[in-house]
Amino acid sequence: MSQNGSDEIRQRAMDWVLRLASGRATVADGEAFRRWCGQSAEHARTFSECRQNWLGMQQAAQRDAAAEPEPQGTVTPINTVRLARRALLGGALAASVGWLAVRPPLRLWPSVYDISADYHTDTGQQREIALSQQVQLHMNTQTSIDLYRRQGALAGITLKTGEAEVIARPGEGYPFEVLADNGRIQATDARFNVRYIDRAVCVTCLAGQLTVEHSDRSVRLLTNQQISYDQNGMLPVVAADAAQITAWRRRMLVFNNTPLVQVIDEINRYRAGKVILMNSELGKNLVQAQLSVDRFTDFTSLIQQVYGANIRYLPGGVVLIS
Repeated sequence: MSQNGSDEIRQRAMDWVLRLASGRATVADGEAFRRWCGQSAEHARTFSECRQNWLGMQQAAQRDAAAEPEPQGTVTPINTVRLARRALLGGALAASVGWLAVRPPLRLWPSVYDISADYHTDTGQQREIALSQQVQLHMNTQTSIDLYRRQGALAGITLKTGEAEVIARPGEGYPFEVLADNGRIQATDARFNVRYIDRAVCVTCLAGQLTVEHSDRSVRLLTNQQISYDQNGMLPVVAADAAQITAWRRRMLVFNNTPLVQVIDEINRYRAGKVILMNSELGKNLVQAQLSVDRFTDFTSLIQQVYGANIRYLPGGVVLIS
């Protein structure tokens, strides 16, 4: 990229840092920022660098403020007041930038955590990646993955968040590993689905066999078997409905007697904006449905008709259900 092009990206990245820190960022800003970051890895990397520089300046301002001697007597110099205010303002702005970048409100734009991954998918996006001749990945929406190598050779991936289907074929340097939370999945010849959402991991063997390790336990999974684990340990192995697990590959979601609140949580992973359920009793209703991830408007209309819910559509794809 030319120097002028890089300078333009850097200037725009700094504009975004200031905009997100202003407290005036709108839903439309979030969408625009998401599109801007998605233009190239250079855009995402430059934003991250500008944010780090901004945090560095804020820390320097805090050190200067800490080194400033306490005012003596009853008269406080005007320049001391201004410095303190600048330091306080800088701290507040930097804190806002950090928080917004790490946890964007309503996930309206990708976090720094997401865009710094080796591979990531945005809301509603799915990707297929051939990591080698032996390993193929299918990434679902809102998924971030890092590669890791051992002695220079690809050894596996770290699933930072989201969901992926992995196809591992026999080859040198195996088994292929997937790290998710504090667990490890190893496979030599298998197809399996890994889901890591809200600090819980679910592993489903779709073909072949694999090993799941967590908390000093090691469990072998065979075809159509599933196991889950979290910080509290591993649950027993259960039979899995492979068609339901892999429905996302057909851009479908399948729910069998699933509480409405969980259905909405899942839908929010696929659509821009946010569906917000404001009636906890309504969320207890069980849902039996197959939904296209490309036509969620039909779902909100169905909720309105079946449950008599009030639906309110707001800008930026925000939908309130009460």
